[in-house]
Amino acid sequence: MNHRAALLSLCLLVPACADDSGDVGDILAYDCEGEHLALRGLKDLDADSVATVELDSAVIGVGGFLPGATASYALTVRNVLADQLATVGDHDVGAINIKYVEAPANANCQTPGECWGFVATAGTFTVLSTSPYRAEFTLADLHDHDGSSDTLGPAISGKVYGCLTAAP
Repeated sequence: MNHRAALLSLCLLVPACADDSGDVGDILAYDCEGEHLALRGLKDLDADSVATVELDSAVIGVGGFLPGATASYALTVRNVLADQLATVGDHDVGAINIKYVEAPANANCQTPGECWGFVATAGTFTVLSTSPYRAEFTLADLHDHDGSSDTLGPAISGKVYGCLTAAP
């Protein structure tokens, strides 16, 4: 499958989710109203283009366009053939690993350095509902990842907090 097509097929719609912990990564309730992905922490992002990405009718993540539509993004399980995020409840990121990749227009993420992202090897991804698809998450133990291989890159300090509501 064309990597760019796979990225474009990932878009989420997330309603309100909140974190009252007082952490720097706080997500406010209005951050995830309607179709939206909000990330705070190592990566700050607000994207209004979010759709679920499915494999064999199971949600494996979300994706969409970044603001300005000059690049796309994907937030998925690392092993799309074995893992999923289709069920309501907590998913242990230590067991499934979550990856995030941004791809500029016309980029080939299989070429080292053309894309940017990270793999999280700790944290929690909580699916709040499946219709609409809503989730909130904390991603930790981050490693550099450009999408060109499945090898973990150097460790990156920081965490990513987020929430989403996705279109099917």
